[in-house]
Amino acid sequence: MKNCVIAAGFLLSNFVVDIPAANAGLGPENVAVVVNSASESSRKVAAEYASLRRIPASNLIELQDVPDSESTTVDEFREKLLKPVLATLGERGLRGQIDCIAWSSEFPTAIDVKGDIGETKPQRVFTPVGSINGLTFLHEAVLKKDTGGYLSLVCNGYFRRTAAWPVPKPLSVEVTRQCAEAIQKATKENTWAEAAEVLGAALADSPGNTRLHLALAQCYVKLEKPDEAVAQLQKLVEIGVSSGLVIQRDSILKTLAEREDVKEVLSKMDENEVLLQPTVGFRSSDRWNPVAGEKTDDEAGSRYLLSTVLAVTRGRGTTVEEAIENLRRSAKADGTQPVGTFYFPVNGNVRSTCRDGEFEAAALKLRKLGHKAEVFSGVLPEMKGDVAGAMIGTASFDWKKSGSSILPGAICEHLTSFGGIMRDGAGQTPLTEFLRNGAAGASGTVTEPFAIPHKFPSPFIHVHYAGGCCLAEAFYQSVFGPYQLLIVGDPLCQPWATVPDVTLKGIESGQSVSGTVEFQAESKPAAKQFEIFIDGRRTDVVKPEEPIQLDAKKLTTGVHEVRVVAVGALPIETRGRKIITITVPEPETN
Repeated sequence: MKNCVIAAGFLLSNFVVDIPAANAGLGPENVAVVVNSASESSRKVAAEYASLRRIPASNLIELQDVPDSESTTVDEFREKLLKPVLATLGERGLRGQIDCIAWSSEFPTAIDVKGDIGETKPQRVFTPVGSINGLTFLHEAVLKKDTGGYLSLVCNGYFRRTAAWPVPKPLSVEVTRQCAEAIQKATKENTWAEAAEVLGAALADSPGNTRLHLALAQCYVKLEKPDEAVAQLQKLVEIGVSSGLVIQRDSILKTLAEREDVKEVLSKMDENEVLLQPTVGFRSSDRWNPVAGEKTDDEAGSRYLLSTVLAVTRGRGTTVEEAIENLRRSAKADGTQPVGTFYFPVNGNVRSTCRDGEFEAAALKLRKLGHKAEVFSGVLPEMKGDVAGAMIGTASFDWKKSGSSILPGAICEHLTSFGGIMRDGAGQTPLTEFLRNGAAGASGTVTEPFAIPHKFPSPFIHVHYAGGCCLAEAFYQSVFGPYQLLIVGDPLCQPWATVPDVTLKGIESGQSVSGTVEFQAESKPAAKQFEIFIDGRRTDVVKPEEPIQLDAKKLTTGVHEVRVVAVGALPIETRGRKIITITVPEPETN
């Protein structure tokens, strides 16, 4: 039977109520695991993951007629994968609580979207291949065949923006035109003194305008007034600029590089903390403004679904045994607060220079969180036994030869053209090299992406992760245009989370319940609220001081699973849980 969705043998009670709104933060109750029923490897990986993470049985979805290749068309992705999964979640009453789709293994990872593009010729950088993860995350636009909504470099409203250079007061159109014309004329006719006057007048109207200070510094270099140029650069430090890479790479300003006062300017810029939108937990019911990166009540806002592939077990992937061992290692890392170093190697390769402008800023934020971070010249960390995370920029590498060890739970990835292409013989080093050597998650693009940082994680992925987010949340908060990014690993892994410990009073696991039972939940650290799940379906939300009431008359006879999930009080809203079973006896007959 084509396009069939098979339930994975779960208990569904007739406990039907209005589903309360979920809170952010990801837990096993919020992850749907999708299985390729024709693949023994897919079934094994999914079964192990569900057991490790205690994924509710109702959250397992088996699909038939899955395309048997590493790539498929966008029409097949919609009709054979995406729509059946979403329809099943709706039928089971789970759509409101599922925040993440985890594709097990042996699914197409590359999706050809030319069927949606039609005769339109997109710009060369928008190569018409997406990833199974990226198109799942951007599911709303994919379902509408809205290529403008998913083939975009700036479509992710959940992406946390940074501002290394504070945003200046906007100049009027006329003043902007005057400045541009003055610089253009100076470049052609050497009228730099005249340009400096125009820029100075504009600066009086827009104090602290970083672009004007930078342009003035260039003018003074051309006028052979280096001290005046350095004074403008010093103003940038005072304003709060947190990256000197623009200065170091500018063809005019780099002539000042050997001056001690300029070295001091660059050093102080590295010490300035970059502005970063706050790390937050995720929920699929939120709508986001992709332009501002803020939640919105506007129906035009975008909703997303987190997504990873649990394992790649064919082509350039790992063995099933390696994949399972990797998932076990990741699950054990939760809440362990590993002590290690985040490594950011810098080299002249475009794969490194594409992102290294934010390395120092990310390292500074990690240090302020109490972690070690190292920005250094090289390709890989060499002979390091404490790799808590790594952002690599190179086409090919051999991790074992580096002599370094990856700590459990680490995210390691590299920017390169073919890191996410899983077919044999694709060239360059695949993302699975990191997984094979112990990383909990890695990523790579499924086609030639060009050196565009928007398509790859920013260095702040490690800031979100080290701040307590789970792996899936960390990835999607750091990628502005994720449509081509393949993310492989455990979406729930959260090594630096403080997981609430939940205790229940007034009910015991295995208890027989024939009427209404009232009990209380407590957690350490204190919870914002508790969510109640019966047989995997969320049925109630209560405040910490409120009693929980369970009415057995609404349940079928037999054994039922009860989960009480504590939602943390911080913005990340980390979840902890207590899972028990109860038995509803046969009703007494007269």
